[in-house]
Order: sequence, then C-alpha cells, then structure tokens
Amino acid sequence: TCFEGASDVLTVRRRSSGELLLRACLTAAADLARAEAWFSELHGRAVRVVQASGPHHFGNTPAGFSHDPSGCVIHLVNAATVASLSAAASLSSPAL
Repeated sequence: TCFEGASDVLTVRRRSSGELLLRACLTAAADLARAEAWFSELHGRAVRVVQASGPHHFGNTPAGFSHDPSGCVIHLVNAATVASLSAAASLSSPAL
C-alpha cells in the first residue's frame, strides 16, 4: 500500500503477488467513491474515506514521515472505535 502525497493517489497491492487491487486519486470524486466502495466490499460494511487538513500522524510508526516528506499517513479506523473513544473522553463524536 502506498499513498503519494503529491498526487493524492492511493495504491493498494496484494502483498503476496504485487497484484494491483486499487489505484485511486482521493481528491477526485469518482475515484474517492470507488475507493469507499472497494473498502466497503472488502470489510462487508459501509466505509467512508475522510481527510484531515494539514499533516497528521495517527499510528504507531514514523514511516509516513520518513517515507514521504508530506508526513501523510493512511490510517484505517472504524466508526464504532471513534464513537467509543469519544464517549470515553466525554467528547462528541465527529461527523464522519
């Protein structure tokens, strides 16, 4: 899996064979919808791709910062986790 920050292109390949599974520009509406549909089918439930402004890092690896100068990191988290964490911190869940 690779995210090219300069072009906003997400590429997902099968680890074992390198087969291209998804290539989508996340700032193009049609590609974004295709990426959401692909992840939704893969996980068997609705998935939405959201974007934060500015460089953010949510994860336990600094790879995004050393691999891409933009500091972009892709992090997948389900809505139930966001809701649970928000409730535990006494915060309202963000609209996803």
